[in-house]
Amino acid sequence: MIQSAYRAQEVNPAKLVLAICTRLSQRMRDSQDKLKLYAQLTQAMNEEIHALMAHCFLFIFQSTCENCPNTLIEALAAGLPIACSSSGVMPEIAGDAAVYFDPFDPDDIGRAIRKIIDDPEVAHALRAVDDLATSPAFEATFKSTLTPFSGGGSIVVPVTVAFGDRDWILLKQWRRRNELPAHTRWVEKHGWGHVPMWVDPVGVSQLILEGTK
Repeated sequence: MIQSAYRAQEVNPAKLVLAICTRLSQRMRDSQDKLKLYAQLTQAMNEEIHALMAHCFLFIFQSTCENCPNTLIEALAAGLPIACSSSGVMPEIAGDAAVYFDPFDPDDIGRAIRKIIDDPEVAHALRAVDDLATSPAFEATFKSTLTPFSGGGSIVVPVTVAFGDRDWILLKQWRRRNELPAHTRWVEKHGWGHVPMWVDPVGVSQLILEGTK
């Protein structure tokens, strides 16, 4: 993402402010210094995200693996111009409301960012596509997720809950052990993030097999 912003800034010298909704690692800061990026890196807290979306010009979604990308849906609901990964379900979710890029190619991500920044008509057209956010189906789906999970204590099959120590989306405060049966096996895996099957598919497979014994 940082490299892509640098590519975009090489062509369009406008100052960029990147609000990154994850923990800023030293590698990110080093990349900023190495590339002489003029963009300001701002680590966004969860409670700040809606305010940032209300004032930002562009939303960039670089994820490579999602089942239901909540943050992408939030950006659609906010009516933001979106530069989006072309991987997985993202084109199905965003439809015509995004400019797509290869999430593994910083140059292509930079191209998508520049396309929205450089052409006001593109940004305006993306903002106008709000079918998902305003559809009755979206509202019904949203309301159906508001009911808290309950009844987990009655589960009798083997249960394994694994957290990665590099998962900055599902944090420790979400580990509500009292909502699952006493026999639940809780595991913390070193080096795993939010989507560990990409970085350690063998380890994920082993964990699933161990959890069925």
